[in-house]
Amino acid sequence: MSKKLEQTIRRIVQEELHQALHRTITIERGPRQQGDPERVVRDEEWHVLDFLAAYLPKIEGALRGMQEDVDHVKNEAVMNTKKLQVIGETLLIAERRAQSVERTRCAMPPHALCGPEGTP
Repeated sequence: MSKKLEQTIRRIVQEELHQALHRTITIERGPRQQGDPERVVRDEEWHVLDFLAAYLPKIEGALRGMQEDVDHVKNEAVMNTKKLQVIGETLLIAERRAQSVERTRCAMPPHALCGPEGTP
């Protein structure tokens, strides 16, 4: 490959990389409260990789925070499931005891509320 062709290819690749990795961003800042400076609009050129490098720690921190929240919610769900199981078991025990009391009540003769064979 000739030197001139190599330089042309290199220049084209550099231009394409520059276009792919650089963005012009319009930033608008305006007054948030009384007494703040007037609204300012300006264009800035940002290198995408620099932008990502600057914000990756913030993104990583946010993801860690979300993971902690997810772990906390999972632990709460496990605890709530255990509590529901205890409540369900208690209700089943209470139902069995109520049926036992009803059978005992109906088995006692003479009882006006009971039907044939001791059923209510």
